Amino acid sequence: MNKSRDPSRHAAKIPRFYIVYSVCLIVVILAITVAVGIVSNRLAEYEAVQPRHVAEDVFNTYFNSDGKGGVNYTSLLADARYDAGTFTTAEIMTYLSEEIGNSKLTFAAGSSGESDTMKYIVRAGDKQIAAINLALSDKTTEHGFGIYEFSYIELLLVTAPPPPDTPQLITITIDIPDGYAAEIDGAAVSTEALTAVRERADMFKYYPSGVTGVQCDVYTVTGLEALPNEVVVTAPDGKRAEVRFDEETNTYYADVVYSDALSEELSGFVTEALEGYASYTHRVPGSGFSKIKKYFDPDSDLYADVEAVGNDLWMEKKPDGDRFEDVYVGEFYELSEGIATCHVSFTQMLNLDGSDRPEVLDMYVFLKRSDDGYRIFEWHQR
Repeated sequence: MNKSRDPSRHAAKIPRFYIVYSVCLIVVILAITVAVGIVSNRLAEYEAVQPRHVAEDVFNTYFNSDGKGGVNYTSLLADARYDAGTFTTAEIMTYLSEEIGNSKLTFAAGSSGESDTMKYIVRAGDKQIAAINLALSDKTTEHGFGIYEFSYIELLLVTAPPPPDTPQLITITIDIPDGYAAEIDGAAVSTEALTAVRERADMFKYYPSGVTGVQCDVYTVTGLEALPNEVVVTAPDGKRAEVRFDEETNTYYADVVYSDALSEELSGFVTEALEGYASYTHRVPGSGFSKIKKYFDPDSDLYADVEAVGNDLWMEKKPDGDRFEDVYVGEFYELSEGIATCHVSFTQMLNLDGSDRPEVLDMYVFLKRSDDGYRIFEWHQR
């Protein structure tokens, strides 16, 4: 009779040494993996705050704005530190562009001389163009690495262009009302210099319907070595116009000269018309539309409007009389052929119940010439 075998007594057993060795190996591998991950993260964090990345961003902003090595001269000259001397930004820009030419622009770390700053030198070929200056900020990363920030950019290339062999010539513009004459330091401006004809709306505050400005002639004078000592503009009647200078555009603007001839011809006419109108609209005894209608153009809307005022005068308390003080009638000017403008103002003192009540009138009046003389066809309250 055979004895039964015990399987557990004959199974292969793994030596304890190998079990311990395997466990230790796994622990070591895990530890190495964790350590490598920590080191990699620290290195990535350290690399991310290296100052050359900040310098590269600044370099691209000013010296590679189009991705093809193009210099953004406008931003560079607006932000950089440099001594321009007496030269304009445009002159400095031209000089720099000529000096840099087609040279390839690069940047590399330089010596700043201070522990908390970094300097990167920008070169065009072997020429030092600029320095990008970085400063260590008070910020740090999670693990204490310092963070650099852009401080300023300075131009290292000599920024003062060499003096020109010949003086730079100047171009000026003279903008004057049509029919006026201009002189530069005593010399008449030739009609050959006339380059444009335009309307200027800034001459008067108001214009009548159909008129948008004063016709002006624009002269362009080139080849001057310096700005004129004096620009004189004369109206057709010989009176000098006021001239103002715009230094940004080198343009001389002449204002209109008010007409003495129109003032002499029309001052009394306009005064009678407006005083008569004021009396009519306040029911002053002796006034009425029939007394003033001869002053107005019968074909104008204003004529009908003035006539219609009489329909509502019954609501106006009738004064005993009136008088006019501080009367001003002036600023006569012919806007276009047969169209004139002037400015009228006065205080009408209405006598009501033994006392004076002031009424102020202030308006720009427009007149049209007809076969019977001038007539008022439009006006604007000031």
